[in-house]
Amino acid sequence: MKNIHCSQSKPRPNHSHSLDFINRELREMPQQTSHECLNKLPFKSRTHPTHGVYISPSKPTIVNASICCENRKPWLATDKHHAILLDIWQDASHWVVSRYVLMPDHLHLFAAPQATAVDFESWVKYFKSQFTKRNRDSSCEWQTGHWDTRIRDHEHYEEKSIYMFNNPVRAGLVKDASDWKYKGVVHELRWE
Repeated sequence: MKNIHCSQSKPRPNHSHSLDFINRELREMPQQTSHECLNKLPFKSRTHPTHGVYISPSKPTIVNASICCENRKPWLATDKHHAILLDIWQDASHWVVSRYVLMPDHLHLFAAPQATAVDFESWVKYFKSQFTKRNRDSSCEWQTGHWDTRIRDHEHYEEKSIYMFNNPVRAGLVKDASDWKYKGVVHELRWE
């Protein structure tokens, strides 16, 4: 795992952001259903994604994205697909992936731009195309587009991370979020 510091960030000890730390935090939290979590949102949710991530020169830029399989077909959460995505994300140079969760029919990830970043939409298309080329299975198709949200601050980042890592529990795939094996941290992004 490579540490990536967003602009204006300060290093923290690696252990505080490790997957083991996140798993411990998840075990200590009360599990909530999607309905319970959504009822706590203080604002009306968007109905359509707004694309075009603004990369601020004075604040960290971290994006939370959801990317679905075509027709929500449940093919994604396998050891093979997990390994392919990790290879692609570890080699990425324009955007780096941090925390992620693969679900059977979609994935969630956090990403941050690098100095020579292309726009986020182009990068998502690129990693989807790389996955398709490496996977060589025409039954595994991506839905066009994605949903992204720019992270506002450290608290928003942690809140979205906890919600994301609990997704397998809400879906009834595991009883404890730490038991889901299709999750991880590729590059640690720190917002401080």
